[in-house]
Amino acid sequence: MEAYQWIHPAVALFAVLLLAATAWTKLGPKKYFRLHYGLAGATVTMMIVAISLGIYTIVRCDCLDDWPPTVFIHALLAGLFLLFLLGQATMGVSMLLFGRKPRLWRTHRRNAKVLIGLAVPLVLLGVTTVVLLLLS
Repeated sequence: MEAYQWIHPAVALFAVLLLAATAWTKLGPKKYFRLHYGLAGATVTMMIVAISLGIYTIVRCDCLDDWPPTVFIHALLAGLFLLFLLGQATMGVSMLLFGRKPRLWRTHRRNAKVLIGLAVPLVLLGVTTVVLLLLS
């Protein structure tokens, strides 16, 4: 792996840690509302940066034949994750501005579980891709 290919995994690791911290501030034993909103904004920003860097890494390398097949599944899952993340952020901001409606609150909580469910295979595919790139 070349040096520029390590930027995406480093930023993505930080973004996943931010996602875990954001989830913990609301799902943990004590609720941290202001911290949750601050971490959520940082998480969305870092996820957009991480996915953009992943796209840049794939586009910059003229080695489409050398990528392991997991990288394309990882990219597809990252796009799906980004859609759910932007929906989650939109619901959160809507509840902050217009009040917490019960139906929106339930959807927001359910979508948070979907995000965590998508994050696990996304991380596993990312680690698998890095390992396969190091072995090739």
